[in-house]
Formats: sequence, structure tokens, C-alpha cells
Amino acid sequence: MSSYSQTYPEARWGHMGDTLALGHQHALITMQGRKYRLHLAGFLHPGDTVSQPCLRELIQATERELRCRPRRRVELVMTRIQGLQNRLERYSTYLSQQQQALPKEQERQERLENQLADQRLLLATLEAKYGDKPIKPYSRLAKARQRRETWQRQLSSARQRQAVIQRKAAYHQQMIAQLTQQRDDLSRWHAELQADNATKIPIQC
Repeated sequence: MSSYSQTYPEARWGHMGDTLALGHQHALITMQGRKYRLHLAGFLHPGDTVSQPCLRELIQATERELRCRPRRRVELVMTRIQGLQNRLERYSTYLSQQQQALPKEQERQERLENQLADQRLLLATLEAKYGDKPIKPYSRLAKARQRRETWQRQLSSARQRQAVIQRKAAYHQQMIAQLTQQRDDLSRWHAELQADNATKIPIQC
């Protein structure tokens, strides 16, 4: 349909066929007999609907029409749940490591900042004392300046490490949230399948 159409409610852009188009998707399931094809169920969805919920909807409608269903293979869902749990534990370990490393970097920065503050006072005193005198490479002022430059480099490195740690921690937190949601969704689905097996007699269609 045209991109400016106003008469087709819930029409949306999505992958239909081999292209991106504005329209609807028709989910249809049929059974092929010896002579005829029997249409069991069909649903109309917006064009951006993904396949997984459509497939689940069709399966449930087919089981209602045929009045039979296979046993729910809850063990396969549990395997997926355990895989997600293992990944969650790994990301939780990574996050814990970053959370332990962050205070150490912050303490290092605070120590370096205090050292640099003290060093600036020392340099001001030494520079006033030396005045216009030539500064020898191994003089107290030259060594003080070298220490200041070393601590400045260390502070810059510590800030970069802190930024890396914070990015990693944010990524790990995001992954934990996603995996937790997936695990919880699968756990609910697992409970529904267990209830099906407990309340209905499984018939192999």
C-alpha cells in the first residue's frame, strides 16, 4: 500500500517478501490432505511484527482446532534457562571485578592529585629561590619538575583506566539486565509448559 494511505489501520513498515514495505503480514497455517488443503488458522498483524510470537500464536490455534498436542518438552527450555544463568554468572563476576577495581583507581588519582598539589607548592618555592640562575640537570628543581611530569602522566593514565573500567561496568550491567529479562521470560514460559503437561493429557498428533 502507499506510504500516505490513511484507510489501513495498524499498517507499518516491515520486511515482507524480499523487500521493506508498508502494510500488514498475514500469518497462516494449513494442513495438506490427500485432495484438499485445510486452513486451520490465520491472523493479520502489522507489517513490523516479528516471526516468533506469530509462530507461537499459530501453534496454539492449531492445537485448539485439532484438539490435540504433543508433550511440552520442558527439558529443552530448562537447558536454555541454565545457559542464560551461566552467562549471567559470568557477567556478574566481570562486573564485580570492575566494581572492585574502580575504587582503587579513584584512590590512586586522589593520591596523585595531592602529590601534585604539594609539588606545585614546592616548585613555586624552588623557582623563586633559583630565580634566573641556570638549572642543572641533577639540581633539586630539575628533579622536582621531573617528578611532577611523572605524576602527571600517571594521573592521566589512571583517569583513562577509570574511564575504561566505567565503560566495561556499564556494558556488563546492560548485559546482566538483558539476560535477566530473557531468563525470567523463559522461566515463565517453562512454568506455562509444565502446567500444560500437568493439566492436559499429551497426545502425539
